Amino acid sequence: MRAKTVYESISFERGKDPMKAAGLGLEEQIKQWYMDAYDSEPGDSLIYDILNDDQLDFETAKKWTLFLVSKGYNWDYDEWAKMMNKGIDFISALPDGYTRNCGDLVYFKKKGKNYIQFDGWEDWSDYIEEGREISKKSIEAILAGDAYEYFDSDYNPDVSDSADWIIRDLESIKAIKEKFEEMGGDFSDPKKMMQEICDDDAFEELKDAISYALANSGAIADESEAYQSITKALKGHFGISDPEWNGESYISEISENGFHKILDSGFDGNEKLEYYPPDYGYQGAITYDVFQQELDNKLADI
Repeated sequence: MRAKTVYESISFERGKDPMKAAGLGLEEQIKQWYMDAYDSEPGDSLIYDILNDDQLDFETAKKWTLFLVSKGYNWDYDEWAKMMNKGIDFISALPDGYTRNCGDLVYFKKKGKNYIQFDGWEDWSDYIEEGREISKKSIEAILAGDAYEYFDSDYNPDVSDSADWIIRDLESIKAIKEKFEEMGGDFSDPKKMMQEICDDDAFEELKDAISYALANSGAIADESEAYQSITKALKGHFGISDPEWNGESYISEISENGFHKILDSGFDGNEKLEYYPPDYGYQGAITYDVFQQELDNKLADI
């Protein structure tokens, strides 16, 4: 049997809103329509049933849907798909206090603003499109800050190429000088010392330690650059603000369009971030603090 339309279900006076004419609140009006149309109490699929009723005109269906969304009525994939197909933008109608689990992310609304809560950036890995250039496993590792293995290599930098950079850091030169003299070197000035370390086989172990510190620092810098690159892309794609730590998790404000993309990504696999590493590879800048730490660790082994 065909479900009755709202106009068949509720009597109304010509020229007046049929719902107002019924003298009922909107929620009760909708329930009354459902009872009259389907001869049963509405269930969890009320929003879907409204959207699926071809006898309802679009404006009525939209009005009722947004009202029910604002009252916290149930909706999921089927309802979301119907709302998207009909062009009903419902995010703004979500009530304050509304929360929704989206994989490892948690959406919530507070004071009319949209927020996303997460334990770490690795929670966003499901929302990045995996490709030949970068795997899901490596994305998760980078965002978790545990991706050194992807940037470590057998490359041994030529110490002479970085000598001028090292000389500009007094702490690094102090540590190298101490080991240089311990190995029998006669220090006169940093430049001559670095030249002697590079040329004299007697200091090969020291030169290797400096080279290792440079390589390790470079890998750490590249990993950091990858992390910054991916998180920046995520913020741009999903409209996420810089997150704040509340003592337990991170919270970021997110745009309505960003939440739409999260739902689309989770439900249909669309709107994920398409991320591509730079063609030239990551080129992170080595900092003296990191270099000093790596140098101290290696010098301690000599």
